[in-house]
Amino acid sequence: MKKLLFIIFLFPLTCFCQEIKLPTDSSGKVIYSEVINLDSNLSANELFKRAKSWFVQTYNSSKEVIQDADQETHTITGKALMIAHMTVMGATNNWGHVKYFISITCKDGRYRIIISDFFHENEPYVGIGIVDNNVKSDGVNFRKKDYSRVVEEVNNYALSLIASIKEAMNKKLSSSNDW
Repeated sequence: MKKLLFIIFLFPLTCFCQEIKLPTDSSGKVIYSEVINLDSNLSANELFKRAKSWFVQTYNSSKEVIQDADQETHTITGKALMIAHMTVMGATNNWGHVKYFISITCKDGRYRIIISDFFHENEPYVGIGIVDNNVKSDGVNFRKKDYSRVVEEVNNYALSLIASIKEAMNKKLSSSNDW
């Protein structure tokens, strides 16, 4: 009976101890990359317009986020940031921000999403730097669990961005005469 209670007690702990592994390319760099083929035969130009609309609706200041919007190659690239958090004594606080790169490239009937180059900063304190699968802790400014929380937040945030882009790219843009 004691062994059973011990196993029951340890099982929930092992469920919560799993570390998230971020997707990486062949060089080990964290990158979320996906090519989405559409059933409909939408033109690259229409998909480009939808991608640009997504940037405008998603970011408060899309002009600051978008670094380049190339109409010829139907590519939009940008640099944005997300707020990072840490928990101290049960309270969740802002812990700097994570900068990242985002790109949407459109072709007839398909588009590609790339989200990469995650970098944590915490001015005026020490940030953790590059967010990757190498668990870090300097023991003074942040703990291993703080780093793990940022990794989990980056993963959840990137996946939610991808889902948001997919949803926006499947919606027809309303024409200005529909109001």
